[in-house]
Amino acid sequence: ALRALARGGRPLLFAPPLGGARAARDGELDALDVFLAPGAQQVALRVERLGGFGAPTPLAGGALELVAHGRRITTVAVHAGVAEVPTARIQEGPIGVGRVAGAPDPIAAIEAPVIVERLAATRVALLDARLDEQALAQLRLLLGEGGRHCVAVRVEGAEPAREVRARWRAAGFSRPCVFDVRELLDEGDPTDVPAEVSAVRLARAAARLRAQGVAVDLAVAPDVGRARAAGFLLTTPERLAGWDAVDLDASYVPPPAQPMGDLSSRLDLLTDSRTRAGHSVHVELDNAAARAGLVALIDGAAERLHAQWYIVADDEVSREIEGALARAARRGVRVRLLVDSLYSLHGSFGAENPLLARLSAVAGVELRTFCPIDHLPTLEELKRRDHRKVVVADGVRGLVSGRNLAREYYRSFAEAPVSKTSTYRDLPWLDASVALEGPAVADLDAALREAWVATGGEPFDLAPQHACGGASVRVVIHRGLCDANTLEAYRAILDAACERLLIVNSFPLQLELQHALLGALRRGVHLALLVGHARPRHGDDVPFPGGSLRALADALVRARLAALVDAGADVRELAMPAPAGSDPTLGRVFPHVHAKIVCADGHVLAIGSANLDVTAGYWESEALVVLDEPAIVSSVEAQLEALLAGSVPIDPADPKWRDGAALRGWLGRVWPSVVG
Repeated sequence: ALRALARGGRPLLFAPPLGGARAARDGELDALDVFLAPGAQQVALRVERLGGFGAPTPLAGGALELVAHGRRITTVAVHAGVAEVPTARIQEGPIGVGRVAGAPDPIAAIEAPVIVERLAATRVALLDARLDEQALAQLRLLLGEGGRHCVAVRVEGAEPAREVRARWRAAGFSRPCVFDVRELLDEGDPTDVPAEVSAVRLARAAARLRAQGVAVDLAVAPDVGRARAAGFLLTTPERLAGWDAVDLDASYVPPPAQPMGDLSSRLDLLTDSRTRAGHSVHVELDNAAARAGLVALIDGAAERLHAQWYIVADDEVSREIEGALARAARRGVRVRLLVDSLYSLHGSFGAENPLLARLSAVAGVELRTFCPIDHLPTLEELKRRDHRKVVVADGVRGLVSGRNLAREYYRSFAEAPVSKTSTYRDLPWLDASVALEGPAVADLDAALREAWVATGGEPFDLAPQHACGGASVRVVIHRGLCDANTLEAYRAILDAACERLLIVNSFPLQLELQHALLGALRRGVHLALLVGHARPRHGDDVPFPGGSLRALADALVRARLAALVDAGADVRELAMPAPAGSDPTLGRVFPHVHAKIVCADGHVLAIGSANLDVTAGYWESEALVVLDEPAIVSSVEAQLEALLAGSVPIDPADPKWRDGAALRGWLGRVWPSVVG
């Protein structure tokens, strides 16, 4: 009901039913159709309870009876609206679903019809279930029903499946198949996903089906916005009217003959990236060493230096990097600098960043800003920012980082003595970066060029690449509201994990990723997470001054971790001795963790700018480096294990943790998805 209200117009009128009677459909059962993927051991059947007001709600629990060919075939339990059905008990075709009532006649027990569909016979079109009857009638004339299987996909769960089917029949379709995008993507219950990414989710569903061998060549939505597709056409009914069969065939790439298997093939199919061989790779967790490496990278540039940051501050550490950039320009290096206008406080709402103003005045430095705002902003303008932190020297040496250009990211703990009056920004944060040399640097430079041109810059050529090491590297680029490539990369790694996962991040966990991690725990994967405090603390949980609203972020982060703690994950809060020279009465300090690291099974590593929250998953543009190199990963894991060993586990039996349960639960329910 609350979600329906949020979508409603104003004013709203509330009235009781005439005569006090409940709506006729109240409590009735409704069910979505089921995609039977090749090789699947079980399928998810989504079952809902219809109400007199608002969206259908998941059936909370109980037992369901499945009926086919006039006989009961199995009984399954439903939890939070989903029943896991073993594929050995069902076959392709129609089945009936009912709540177990002991009726002697199986047919009489059926409350909702369901189709189990393989989608293996012909070309497939995915149509957004929100399309109205007029658009559907137009599409039926354009596509027909003979040569292409048209499937409805419910991207937003506000309309019962039976009403979608009724609208399709009214438009001239025979009994339509209605899938829910949550099952196609295995998202769980993603209440944090905003409506603005519906077209991206539809495109993800099409790509996921194609990766399983389904010949999807078309996806149609009322509005596709910025969403992109590869191998199939993503469009609106209006645009499709101007296309013909030749146009459709030109955009179509047949899906793989074999469904996606190992991690590498899944990443190939779902993240628009490829593994490249021949790299030297260095991962850096120490802030001071990272700063020295960044200065050396800039000082070593001979012809051109491309740098991109989300946040640039004017402080003593940033000024050191400013000096290196200015030196490069003065010795003849062409410096192209791209920053996010809103978060670097330069060019939006009349703000000017003094450091950026100084740099832009240096001959040889060209500065561009991403999406400056000088008016009342839309939600998209506020949320679709460029969050990447990438530096490329001469087109052949690259750096991908979580570090913005400010002192908390680039000062080490040894360099920052603190006292009880220090602010939350005086304590260094844990962060990470990866330096590359080799062919994948061209992928970084190409992404930089695309972003540069989008802000009005002139295009530049990519440098020839040469192998310079033995490591294989994959660069995954995500473009905000266009795709979900880094989210798909994280999903692939989490879903493929067999033995252990080690994750470092302190942003509110996207519910889809929480769902995947809970699945990993159920598979017996050991899960360790290292988190920090957005509002750093010391001693017996005493916050440093300033940043009081950041305590709310800490509560939300832990709200999203609570289900993992309850399921047995080893979640630890980073704790360290106070830096040398600090007030000796501080005791241990609890810094913020800003790094974005995922390690899997001792040989897979993902590191870059992409947090594990919904903002990174959909809204903001990101860069992620993925590699499968046991020697490199074991070195990183050893450093992280040392940090974990000195950190504080979250104990679900701890009274302080239990006392915070009410706030965490409230935040988990009401925190708006647009905030991330």
